[in-house]
Amino acid sequence: MALIKTGHNNKVAYRPLFDRFNAHSARVEDCFLLSRDDYLLSINAALSNLLNTRCHISEDDYNSLRPEDLTYGIPVLYGLPDFSYYDPMNHLSWQKLQRYIKNAIHLFEPRFDVSHIEVDHFNINTQVLTCKLEGWVNYAEKRELISYSVGMDTPNRSS
Repeated sequence: MALIKTGHNNKVAYRPLFDRFNAHSARVEDCFLLSRDDYLLSINAALSNLLNTRCHISEDDYNSLRPEDLTYGIPVLYGLPDFSYYDPMNHLSWQKLQRYIKNAIHLFEPRFDVSHIEVDHFNINTQVLTCKLEGWVNYAEKRELISYSVGMDTPNRSS
């Protein structure tokens, strides 16, 4: 309990509630609950979940959003628009998907600052898009360049 002395007779009282909440002089030491490897694995898992989720708005609605609407993450934008109807041989489709991927990561995975996205392979039979993501991760006051490989399924893929 946080006790303070009050008055000239050294009586003690509980510190006022909001003083305890604010605690301007409190110092919390920096600590990481995860090791570096576990931290990187958690980012990889979050990226895989994010990029294997399809958002609940159509591609046209997504593209019609104003740029200021795309500066913060809202649940309806979580994931990517469905890419099952893209032509896997058309590199313009890849460029559009790269833009969607970069925006989704920017909105929903702030621990990973993506700098480069490369589409490795878009399999027409399985509708799996394999991408290599390269970006910066901050951990323990260090900034590190990390690469991930992520495979993305479409929701209508046959198992």
